[in-house]
Amino acid sequence: MRRWLLVGLAAVLAACSSGTDVSGSPTSFVPTPALARTISLTDGSHALAWGSGAYGVVLIGPSEAGAAGWDPVGAALAAKRMAVVALDARSETALRAGIAWLRDAGAERVAVLAAGAADAAAFAVGASNPELVDQMICVSCAGDPAALGEFPKLFAAGKESASAADTTRLTSESRGEWNAELLVPGKDAGVALFRGASGGELLAAVIRRFEERR
Repeated sequence: MRRWLLVGLAAVLAACSSGTDVSGSPTSFVPTPALARTISLTDGSHALAWGSGAYGVVLIGPSEAGAAGWDPVGAALAAKRMAVVALDARSETALRAGIAWLRDAGAERVAVLAAGAADAAAFAVGASNPELVDQMICVSCAGDPAALGEFPKLFAAGKESASAADTTRLTSESRGEWNAELLVPGKDAGVALFRGASGGELLAAVIRRFEERR
């Protein structure tokens, strides 16, 4: 009997020394990444969706990248309890359909994250129907922000990219009191900036902005 007790004690000590929590509870918890699912929007276009929550985010970027180009940004936002839709199309109609889908899914407020040439669709909705947009984040965008609503805006770009000057201009010309500029190291633009060396810094800033208003 004593021999079996010694063997059992040795097993417990070995488990403790290896970092295992013998109480049955894990010592740390890492959430399982949200998986994207394909959805159909009312305009007939397709999109990818991640997660669920009262705060919704529409991701719209260059059509050549498509919805799949936003992964893993969509999964990272979903891990923060946000409902996310990434559009295949970059039209104003598709953006409105994406916002409507999130509202129907239970989102109380919806933000828009636009990259590159998708700024045209984002600016069109933000100007004609600012009540649909809780806030807007534009990465490597240009255009005229004067007609946009006074909702909060974050303009971001790579410091060495051609979009850097536009980002500074957009920030200074936008109406409202909660507009900000973010320049991160690198020459990448648009969705590619999330995949570059400064992608982690950019994604962290995006998440921080969204969480400040949820």
